Amino acid sequence: MSHAIDFSAIPDQERVAFYGLLFAIAAADGSFDAEEMVVIQSMLDVTDMNDDSLEKIRSYRVSPPDFAECLVVLADCRDELRHGTMMSLVDIALADGILTEAEEQALEEAGRALAINDEQVQAMLDLVEEAADILNRNSSTDLDNSQIRGRARVLAESGITHSAAFFSGIINRLISVAPEAVANALNIGLGRIPGAPISVIVGSTVQITVSELLSQDSPVIGDEDGQRRKLRRERAHEAIEHLQSTIEELMALIADSKNQGADVDIDIETLEARCDGLRQLARTRRSALEEG
Repeated sequence: MSHAIDFSAIPDQERVAFYGLLFAIAAADGSFDAEEMVVIQSMLDVTDMNDDSLEKIRSYRVSPPDFAECLVVLADCRDELRHGTMMSLVDIALADGILTEAEEQALEEAGRALAINDEQVQAMLDLVEEAADILNRNSSTDLDNSQIRGRARVLAESGITHSAAFFSGIINRLISVAPEAVANALNIGLGRIPGAPISVIVGSTVQITVSELLSQDSPVIGDEDGQRRKLRRERAHEAIEHLQSTIEELMALIADSKNQGADVDIDIETLEARCDGLRQLARTRRSALEEG
């Protein structure tokens, strides 16, 4: 069975549902944190999507879709996409370092719909949290590669396809900045050949981490080659463009809502706060790019 996924070859309906789920779980706790937004914006790949699909995704930035309805669309898709979708949901839920009760419930609902059991979901959570812990140490010294290898092995032994691991932005970030030994430990745990190429997912979350990697306080654990840096910068520019587009759409919605007055059922203060947060985030990302 092939473990590569070319997102541009996936039907628009499934791609729209996939991205819709990410926006929906980011808003599951009643808020839509800026960091969660930039993670999603950084991974959007709308190559060859039709106009209707593009419009739906644009609308999700302001009003996330129904979580359950998106799950129905993906319930019968191939294993690699189902498993990868669940890993992406775990990744977004952990983006701000806190797993809320609402996010836990959303993950449970997704597990049932996507036929992924509690053991498998826990294995995903453990692997992502271990990767985040290594990153937070901000040092290449005294890394215990056996931990990440062990977490990856548990994930593989639970029956999850190894490509699912690379739907995690945190894991891709770790691979981008950590010594080669860390990536090799991850590959070994997943049952892959050490040194095997990481970018097994074409047009997906292999690029999710650029926004964090280019932030001013981002750790750099190891050396990077020029091609990877170039790719990261290109994707960072795209992420900023997505952010700016979202800001403009929010501003238009706010202006329209104010014009309609009491006739519209929209929390304008919440939208304005979200817009302010995204503006600050865009400024930070642009500054990081200019200094990078």
